[in-house]
Amino acid sequence: NLNYFFWMYFFFTTPVHSYIDPGGISAFIQILFASIITSIIFLKGYIKNIFQNIVNFSGDFRVFCKVLLLKQKTFIYCESNSYSIYFYEVLKQLKKNTKHFVYLCKSNDENIVKLNLEKQAYVFNGNFFLLSALSIIVCNNLILTTPDFGDNKLKLSKKIKNVVYIFHSAVSINMIYKNKAFNNYNTICCVGNHHINEFEEKFNMLGIKNKLVKCGYPYLDHLISNAKPDLYLKKNILFAPTWYPENPNYYEQNYSRLILEIIKNDFKVTFRPHPEYLKRFEKEFLKFTRNFSEFNNFTINVDINNYAAMEQSEFLLTDWSGIAFEFAYAFKRPVIFLDAPKKILNKEFTQSRRIPIEISDREEIGIILNNDIERNKITNLLNKITKEKALFREKINQNMNKNIFNIGSSSNVIELNLI
Repeated sequence: NLNYFFWMYFFFTTPVHSYIDPGGISAFIQILFASIITSIIFLKGYIKNIFQNIVNFSGDFRVFCKVLLLKQKTFIYCESNSYSIYFYEVLKQLKKNTKHFVYLCKSNDENIVKLNLEKQAYVFNGNFFLLSALSIIVCNNLILTTPDFGDNKLKLSKKIKNVVYIFHSAVSINMIYKNKAFNNYNTICCVGNHHINEFEEKFNMLGIKNKLVKCGYPYLDHLISNAKPDLYLKKNILFAPTWYPENPNYYEQNYSRLILEIIKNDFKVTFRPHPEYLKRFEKEFLKFTRNFSEFNNFTINVDINNYAAMEQSEFLLTDWSGIAFEFAYAFKRPVIFLDAPKKILNKEFTQSRRIPIEISDREEIGIILNNDIERNKITNLLNKITKEKALFREKINQNMNKNIFNIGSSSNVIELNLI
């Protein structure tokens, strides 16, 4: 009998069912594994970032050492890729005439490929060694478009003989630039008579004898040479406002209702935020754009180069941004100005006898929306302007010829004023 039970037990077994309590040890194990995997992924990214920073730092140091050995007479400094387009025509002019120059820029600068500047470009990943190089280089000319240097922002070598400023906007200097923004430049390449008059008034009071050159606007030359004024998407509006450092909710407070009014009436809005606003107030910008998430005719444009957005738009809608003059002059299309609070970075600008052109010339290149009543009728206004394009084209041409020197040849003038 004992043998019988033994063989029965050995050969005839039944499966045993077991489980882990999902509310107990199973949950604990899942949390443990998830934590371990998350930590590994985070640690991997953290270590990769550290190594990348080390590689970038060592790479920048090597470039820095090479720059110190250079003997070229002319250096060009581009502080970020968003400003590279403003140097395009100047770089092209210098290269065409086989002038020896050095282009100091950040990685992925589009000018390097477009103009084949591999031999002239010295590329940095970060600011530390780039700014260090600027503080000790020896050269005849340094060209840049960075105002306010010498004010704890950008210290330049005392062995640079001629520091040259070129503008990245056609607007006046009195309102949107700080009062001392241009005091330390040796040569200032003025866009038009408004700059000459404003600088003479300011510098005569201060006893400053900087050289003022009747130059023009290289970026506008670039736009005009490529522009196709009659190629655009009908009923397409480029909305490109400025920004206010003290107001993160500026777009939300001022433009949400207006944009809704436009897109509900079958116009398409391409919204282009100011790069500085997007950099500093990304959270507020995302909140603002959620107001239009259900509409297919609202898009966001954050490209470094704004040419395509301007070319495709029938109208520009802005407040105090300098893009108004670039759009109007290059494409001969009207600008709709919103009468928002002025962007004033120079608290002393009212002491000047000169009215900034972004105030005085608005109705010469477009039309002003003064209040909420007019804003509610903006689609009627847009339809009206469409029928008056020939009139606006004539007014825009007259204003451009009044405000801009050497249209099409400003880079030649810059080259002639280098030492």
